This record gives sequence, C-alpha cells and structure tokens, in this order.
Amino acid sequence: DVERSRGLGDVYKRQGQYHVNVKMKNKYCGSKTLSFKIVPKATKITKVIKKKKALSISWKKQKKQVSGYQIQVSTSRKFKSKKTKNISGMKKNSTTVSKLKSRKKYYIRIRTWKKKNRKKYYSAWSKVKIGKTK
Repeated sequence: DVERSRGLGDVYKRQGQYHVNVKMKNKYCGSKTLSFKIVPKATKITKVIKKKKALSISWKKQKKQVSGYQIQVSTSRKFKSKKTKNISGMKKNSTTVSKLKSRKKYYIRIRTWKKKNRKKYYSAWSKVKIGKTK
C-alpha cells in the first residue's frame, strides 16, 4: 500500500499506463521498474431484440470512468468476420446494428473504453450473447 500512503489511493480509479520503480535497501541491491495498465470496468449485454435484418442491443450502463462502448457482431463464434460499432458517451445504453443478413444467427459482445492522453484503454469483452435476425 505504498501508493495510498503517498496520497495516490485513487490511482486505481484512473485508467492508463503506470510505472512503479522498486529499489532494494540495506543488504539487498538493485532496482526494477514494473509497468501495469488500469482498464475501465466492463459491462454486460442485458437484452437482444431481433428485427428485420437488424438487432437491437441493450447493455448495463456504466455511470463513470467510461468514454464509450464498442460492440462487435459476427456470424462466427470466434469473431473472424465481424462488424464493429463504436458508441461515444456513457449515457447511452442501447443501439441497433443494421445491414445484417436475415434469418441468421449472430454472436454479440461488448466492451467499454476510456480515452486518456489520445490513447484508448479497453475493458475485457463481455460474455457472448446470441441473437437471430428476422
């Protein structure tokens, strides 16, 4: 808890790349610099509604520390050929992905992102949901 004693306790809430320099003392010699990333909190898909050649997707809204969401839709379980949609802002919690093929099964996943210093930090992908178009 070195960070908390130096007044950096809320660093865990700030997304980004951080570096820690560890120096040995007394009988031990040497130093090591370690780096780690803090990513935004993930979200999950709550509802998938099928439409004609489209899917309406709803997710759990994140209240802070998020700049937007990224949704991927694919006919492949491993997301080899995918359609990606980026949504800016954290207030939105649903969208419609259109221009899909009718009567097809689609795999859907979502993740959050936070932009800091012109770089985007992504959360982990949500569990995959399955939706079928009309």
